[in-house]
Amino acid sequence: VAPAHREKIKFVLVGEDQQALYDFFKIDTRQLPQLLFIDIHPEVGQRQFKYGEWDAGRGEWDTSRAARLDAGALEGFIGDYSAGRLRRYLRSEPRPAPAGPDGAVEQVVGSTFEATIRG
Repeated sequence: VAPAHREKIKFVLVGEDQQALYDFFKIDTRQLPQLLFIDIHPEVGQRQFKYGEWDAGRGEWDTSRAARLDAGALEGFIGDYSAGRLRRYLRSEPRPAPAGPDGAVEQVVGSTFEATIRG
């Protein structure tokens, strides 16, 4: 897959001993393997996309299917990225408890921003 996308995408494999990188990208090493697509855009900044499913009920990504990743699935992920169909991965604080009584201040974090502010 990598040679076919050589001009546009850089593929990097990170060993289990690179804890500083995992910490920087907020990757839990107990959930390896993972695929993280990082787009460094000159106007928008860094955008990240994870291979997996967003679990809205738990408020976190389920990346378990990365353990079964093959060339066809990777091509599909790249195609979904190119077509703008991927949900952006946001490094976020955990989802806060619901706001209390009327007039209480509601805490907004990265994973709740869209639903709370633009909702």
